[in-house]
Amino acid sequence: MDEKLLDLSTKELLKKFGSGNHKPGSGSAAALQGMLSAQLIRTVIDLTNEEKRRAKYVHSLPELLQIYKDIENRIYPQLEKLFQEDSTQFGKAIELRVARDKEADPKVRQSLGQQALQALVPATQLPIEIAKLCLELGHSASIVFENGFKSARGDSAVALNGASSAVGGCLSIIELNLLSFVPNDWTRRIRLEIGELKYDYENLISKSQECSRSLEEESREKSFALEIEQIRSVHWTDLRLTHAQIEEVAKQIQNVLWEYRGKFWEKKIPERHLDVLRPEIALEKLLDYKFGYAKLGRHITDSDEAVEVAMACKSYVMKSYNAQARDSGSHTDLIDASLRMVNAAEKIIEIT
Repeated sequence: MDEKLLDLSTKELLKKFGSGNHKPGSGSAAALQGMLSAQLIRTVIDLTNEEKRRAKYVHSLPELLQIYKDIENRIYPQLEKLFQEDSTQFGKAIELRVARDKEADPKVRQSLGQQALQALVPATQLPIEIAKLCLELGHSASIVFENGFKSARGDSAVALNGASSAVGGCLSIIELNLLSFVPNDWTRRIRLEIGELKYDYENLISKSQECSRSLEEESREKSFALEIEQIRSVHWTDLRLTHAQIEEVAKQIQNVLWEYRGKFWEKKIPERHLDVLRPEIALEKLLDYKFGYAKLGRHITDSDEAVEVAMACKSYVMKSYNAQARDSGSHTDLIDASLRMVNAAEKIIEIT
């Protein structure tokens, strides 16, 4: 009688998977992935249903609790059974193959080959059952990801990706086993099932990628907001920065312009790092200033000397006034300095 695999310690079980033997094999590994996904889903639902969060998730909890119940009463017990059965059944097929290869008598050898092939039939059907259960888990994981405890979406995502991986693995096992059979009614029926499984598997992969993108976008939005907040912070008010500190701030602004260039340029997004070094973009969209250019022409100095003033020098830099900024006094020194720059530029324009 085969030993009960789930009674082994984690270390012993993993050692068996890596021992180079045929059992437990890939089908059992897929079932184990499914069981791990199932438990992660249950964990997230438990966290969502804690008293301190229950009110927040009251509308989604009925569906989540039904998922929990289905996993506990049906899906997990079936996966646990299939986990053991796959190891046992595939072990029988391998033992018959080994006996066939050692047999010298052609008739006995042929008989053992047929027996090995017959033993491979249930060893092919078991991964189909594992895949179907893991598809259900993947669908449940996506629901839990979207509607469960938000801070546990890492667990939900691992459950979703683990279930997807288990389904993909099962499909590979089934295709590999079918190589041993000549086409018949049974293989054609199996291939029809594979087609349906692949369709659902591809949808599950798409859902997994969608969940991953949503987290990435949320993370980037939060990071972007924090970067902007830090750059615009009153932390810089009344500070006399050293050249090294100014260089660090400049680097931070450059990195933000590049990393989040899609937010600053709606069209013709820069493809080279140097292309983001646009002062008007940095001042207006990143620092919330108004920026403009004017051609000033010639300027007569106090010593009656005519000087060419470069293009781009009505560079007025005005902070957008608002009541909140006025009341809080934030950036007041910077605003006053900016206004002095504007007044100076306007006087030059009057002269020319």
